[in-house]
Amino acid sequence: MKGLILMIAAFILPLNVLLAQSNDAQGRGQGSRDSRLYDPKSVVKIEGTITDIQNYSPEGTGRNGIHIKLKTNKKTMNVHLGPSWYIDKQDVKLNINDKITVTGSVVTYSGSKVIIASKVEKGKKILELRDTNGIPLWSGKGRQ
Repeated sequence: MKGLILMIAAFILPLNVLLAQSNDAQGRGQGSRDSRLYDPKSVVKIEGTITDIQNYSPEGTGRNGIHIKLKTNKKTMNVHLGPSWYIDKQDVKLNINDKITVTGSVVTYSGSKVIIASKVEKGKKILELRDTNGIPLWSGKGRQ
């Protein structure tokens, strides 16, 4: 009996680790790469015009996210918004040439400075993406 319990435990523990990594790779959990990179101390608020909207799927992750290029008076920044399935369900729809204000954390991602957005304002509409600590609003019970 003891051997059977050990064999079951040996199977279940690695399975739990694999499932946790799967949620992490899809950017759904509190441990997702973007939420780990998000730094509340580096939060900025910038205004600009959307020049490009990209569906981004890093190879091997199985996830599809939305990134935009935001042209400000000084430069063009890449902005990571969140998973396309979450963005598509929101009332705020973003288009090229929209003037928006982005609040988010400036981080280094793949060797470049990018913004991980927590909030996007388009006119009077607000697209909420993350809480003040960078935890995605699409993560957690009842949000998927």
